[in-house]
Amino acid sequence: MQRYVIRSFDLASVAKFGLALGLLVNLLPACLCGLTTVRAVATLHRFLEGAAQSRLTFFGQTLSLNLVEMAHLGPALETARALDGLGWSLAIAVGLTVALSGALIVAVTSVLAALGYNALASLTGGLEFALEAAPFRLVPAHQPNAVPSTTSDDS
Repeated sequence: MQRYVIRSFDLASVAKFGLALGLLVNLLPACLCGLTTVRAVATLHRFLEGAAQSRLTFFGQTLSLNLVEMAHLGPALETARALDGLGWSLAIAVGLTVALSGALIVAVTSVLAALGYNALASLTGGLEFALEAAPFRLVPAHQPNAVPSTTSDDS
């Protein structure tokens, strides 16, 4: 049995691994965030456009109301209109931003954890573990739907 000690981690290696892991973990949530953002912006745009053209019928009289101007939401309507016009570009931009931000957070967290381990390992000598040689076993190939022999011995 051989004994080994992990004395420290290379911070550049940990950072690269953290970036790759963070990107992999955040890829699906980032895509969902991008698609959800496009949907939310389109819904907000439709709502504000409708509020800008509101009509109220009261005792046979129809009043046209611009609720957007009354609530001072004109800049919000313009922003929603501009963002809604971006379409898939907005989804890609939000998705990339979320994925890269998540990857950066995981990388920084990994580097901080490695720094903490390196500091503790310098004080305690590191994490010691033992390896033992295991016998080599060739695992037989799995044979699904193996047909049993149909020959019979009639001697």
